[in-house]
Amino acid sequence: MMRIKTIKTIWTIRKGLIAAAACALAVALCVGGLPARGARAGVGGAVIANDAMTFSGGEINTMYWRYGRDRGVGLMTRAQDAKKAVKFGGTSSEKDSPYTESNPLIARQRATMSTGTDLLTASFTLRVVSVAAGVRFGFVFALPRLTGDAGDAGSYLLYVENDGGYKWGLCWFDGAGSVDIAAPSPLPSPIKTGLAATDFAVSLTATGAGALTVSLNGAQVLYDTVAGANFTGYTGFAAYEKIGGTGVGQWVNAEAAAPLYIYNSCYERAQTPLTVAEDFDRDDFDAALWQIGGELAATGGKLVFSGATGVNSFFGSKYSYSNFELAFSLSDFRNTPVSDPYASLGVRAATAGIAVAFGYDVRTDIYYIYDDVSANGYTAVFDAPTDAATGARAGATGLTLYYRGAQKANVVLEGSFAAYDFLNWADTDKRIDVKMNVEDGVFIAGLCAEGEEGYTEILRCGLEDGLTPIGQVALFGRGDYGNGTTAADRFSEYALDGITLTNTDLDPDAIPAPARVSSKKPVPGDAAYTDAWSAGDLLENRIGGLNDGLGGENGDGGKGNKTGLYIGLGVGAAALACGIVWGCLALRNKRRKSK
Repeated sequence: MMRIKTIKTIWTIRKGLIAAAACALAVALCVGGLPARGARAGVGGAVIANDAMTFSGGEINTMYWRYGRDRGVGLMTRAQDAKKAVKFGGTSSEKDSPYTESNPLIARQRATMSTGTDLLTASFTLRVVSVAAGVRFGFVFALPRLTGDAGDAGSYLLYVENDGGYKWGLCWFDGAGSVDIAAPSPLPSPIKTGLAATDFAVSLTATGAGALTVSLNGAQVLYDTVAGANFTGYTGFAAYEKIGGTGVGQWVNAEAAAPLYIYNSCYERAQTPLTVAEDFDRDDFDAALWQIGGELAATGGKLVFSGATGVNSFFGSKYSYSNFELAFSLSDFRNTPVSDPYASLGVRAATAGIAVAFGYDVRTDIYYIYDDVSANGYTAVFDAPTDAATGARAGATGLTLYYRGAQKANVVLEGSFAAYDFLNWADTDKRIDVKMNVEDGVFIAGLCAEGEEGYTEILRCGLEDGLTPIGQVALFGRGDYGNGTTAADRFSEYALDGITLTNTDLDPDAIPAPARVSSKKPVPGDAAYTDAWSAGDLLENRIGGLNDGLGGENGDGGKGNKTGLYIGLGVGAAALACGIVWGCLALRNKRRKSK
């Protein structure tokens, strides 16, 4: 069980401690921006939540927050200052529903505290209208699960409660109940401590070394260290009913208003093998490292995208990555249209391109790749335009980077890059080598044509707000079926080979690669038929075998056994003949006596 040091509520402390805490908080709060799913690579850390992530789109942004929509949580605009706030219960034009426990509002990004210097900071304005007696409501952190709630073992709650007037406190849940870190205390002056509506600014800083700092309206009310604490986990807002509480119906009427900001300084490193590679030389792949979707075939030492099977098929990593380098080769392009009686207009257009996706969870995001529209992460697409009706090429190869379906950057391989226009090459067997890097929020792509030395950089682009997403890396086929009357079908048709994926994080969290597992299902071979019959199967030999060791001499090859058989048959025949003779004599004597 966690050992908790004695906690002192501190109203004034030495200037050095104040300066240190203020400096740490200022450094944390100076970093902003809307993150991709994951963490910033490097020392910058990750913004878990801010106003744009929370209040955008006229409703709570569920890409960044998880909650039950029908349980009294919603957005409202405060009429007096037009500031948006998350509304918990109460009545507003946007939400008229009671708020109870078991409906926390939890940020989807997990805070990580891997070193003693890591920071978790949160700041927001809390407006409390009412809290039912026996109920605690406030900021929860170190939740072990995204689907968790206040009261889960290991979590903390910085709360306000109604105890004859509003009080604040901070507790830790040990699995059996709550343990006070800071016992309930009156709100500092001049915050209203009665039961009327009251507003006050809240800020909390937790470090990987277990230090906790809490300020209310700028007054520091807690500065202490919890021995053995681990603040890694999910953060958000939640209510909790103490034993003997009277929270029924309308538990809480409160708001968490802008500015809302939650930040984690940890550089989150994905745990992966340092480098994984696949060359398909065995016409299979390592299923312990890679996964496949669609009907792709590993044949001839390559992974072949062919016809309709190349549409939205993918080959991707099983591990998730942040910073990475991906290298692969493409060849065997079909760069001209062909007749196809089963295709729209009877024509199959020149090959569609290939997409490289990163920052994805392929289990849930794969179906968003089609037509470059994605819910999360990035897609880098090589493609070349075609004439819709004829399927012939109508332009040069290009590389486009998309972020959640919106174009972020583009380059066309013409002019100084014309040598790399591989989707227009006449020699379709010629190989093009591709390299893509994500380095601390920057995407870089390079190409190397067959026979060249080194890669030529063709595109460099900063990712959204300089953040590096964390997710799997996959290569997708593309295409569509036209519309049956005016457009030819376009399918990805080429071969993929020589894939290498490297974790390039600073001080990477590398693990050994698992034992290789072939993607081929073992198929038992045909049983070899042999006729096992021999002379030993004859009845005489089987019977004779019962006398092994009893008949014959050493080295006689079992002749003694056969001799025994012959003697036995002779004796049996003689006995049968004697029986017949005896029976006939007995019958004659009986007839004589009857006369």
